[in-house]
Amino acid sequence: MAKIKIKQQSFPKRCDICHQTDLFDAENNVCSRCVLVKDLTSKAYESSTRANPSSMTIITAGNIELMTLIQIGAIVFALIAAFVEIRTILLTGPILSSIGGVIAWTSYQYRSRLGMVWGLSAVAITLFCLGLILIFEWSPSDAQTPIQIIGLIYTILILPITLTILLHLRRKNPKGTFKLRDEKPKDF
Repeated sequence: MAKIKIKQQSFPKRCDICHQTDLFDAENNVCSRCVLVKDLTSKAYESSTRANPSSMTIITAGNIELMTLIQIGAIVFALIAAFVEIRTILLTGPILSSIGGVIAWTSYQYRSRLGMVWGLSAVAITLFCLGLILIFEWSPSDAQTPIQIIGLIYTILILPITLTILLHLRRKNPKGTFKLRDEKPKDF
């Protein structure tokens, strides 16, 4: 392939954003109409290049306390729903596991063992209940009492861990900025 040779350089003739020439300064490459938009997009680009592009981290970065509260709400809701109708575990189980997985992944990136245990506990209890249902081939009526008891025990045991996590986060950040650590997560 032949090398490309540049014969001539010139300033742009119009704005790259609005494609107009009337308010465009070609020498400085600035459009008076679009200068605010260009500043906002460049700031957004700068902040996105500094952050970890992981979608789970974007969702939860610095929001472990909030996600912990959401997960405890989901645990209590799942327990109540299981007592009302056992078939609701088909929906609440995956939701609980998803929230727990996000918390565990973010805690792993911030190197928080307590957060990882907290997040993985939701995944573990969901898989444990699913395993029991599959192994013993329980129908919904067969699974109702054991799953309700397991859910109740899990909720009672997990509440002290929840309070420990929330107090730990509050001690690290008394201003309530929802961050685990001041450092950035490692890139993968």
